[in-house]
Amino acid sequence: MWRIHAWSAIPTAMALYRHDGTLDMCSTLGNHPCMSNRRRSFTIRFKEQETHDLLALLASRMHVSMNSLAETMIKNQIGDLALALEDDLSQTLARLAEYRGDPSDDVARFADAEVAHPGRLTARMVAPRQDPHDIAGLFAAATRGAP
Repeated sequence: MWRIHAWSAIPTAMALYRHDGTLDMCSTLGNHPCMSNRRRSFTIRFKEQETHDLLALLASRMHVSMNSLAETMIKNQIGDLALALEDDLSQTLARLAEYRGDPSDDVARFADAEVAHPGRLTARMVAPRQDPHDIAGLFAAATRGAP
């Protein structure tokens, strides 16, 4: 679970740190408790060996350390995600500011609609269609990790 601390605009830098057993993002704007003169670190465990190999290859071609390249890429990705989050929150605030309804009436209408439609969606098995090229089998093999 990501928690965002001291979020006001696009931060000039980001720091990752552990807090209560989770990995948190925090802005280095202002005097935030996560700021420190010591370097923070954590271990990255790659699920895919290819990702690690590509990182090593790119770092060697760019004549930078894998750590430096990974940090730059993470920082860029976090910056992009921060922009998207900030935009999403701004749109939500704008929609809330435009709200002119009565919350009590809206809650009552929602509750009435929930009671008016008691049938829940249910799933059922259907007979398989013809699959002469065994497409379903290919998907099943891919999910099991088979070649």
